[in-house]
Amino acid sequence: MESIFNYIKQFILSTVNGYLPEYADENTPMNAIEEKNIVFGAVDLSRYTDKIVCAIVPDSEDDEEAEIGADKESSDFTVSFLCRGYAQDVLVRQMCRYGAAFRRAVLDDVSLNGTVEQAEIGRRNFFTDAGTVEKQMTAVEISLTVITEDEIEL
Repeated sequence: MESIFNYIKQFILSTVNGYLPEYADENTPMNAIEEKNIVFGAVDLSRYTDKIVCAIVPDSEDDEEAEIGADKESSDFTVSFLCRGYAQDVLVRQMCRYGAAFRRAVLDDVSLNGTVEQAEIGRRNFFTDAGTVEKQMTAVEISLTVITEDEIEL
C-alpha cells in the first residue's frame, strides 16, 4: 500500500498542483498542496495549521493489509481535500475546484493510462464549528481505483 500512497502523493505534488492556478481567481485562492500536508490514513486536523490538507485512505481494511497485486485486480482509495481558514463561500468554491483539478489531472495524464481505473468525485461536505472562520472546513472526497493486477510498477 505504501507504494500506491507514494505514487498518488507524487502525482498530487507534480501534476495536480500544476492545475491549481487555472482554478484560482481573485476571490478564491488555490494554495498548492505541500508534501507535509499529504497524509495516508485518517487526519487529525488539530495537528495541521495549513489551509489545505489531503488525506489518502484505503476504502477497506483489506486494502490496508493487502500486498500489491496479491489476488486483487485493483485497490480502492478515497482522496480527500480538506480546506479551511476562509469564509464559507470561498471554502465551498475551493472544495469543488480542488476536486475538479485532481480529476482533470487524472484524465489528462497519459502516464496513468492502464494504472488508474476511475477517479470520480464522491461526497462534498461542509462542516462548521461555532461559526468561526478558522474552524469552518470543507472536504471533497474522490473515489480512486488503482489497477494493481499483473504487479504494475508504480
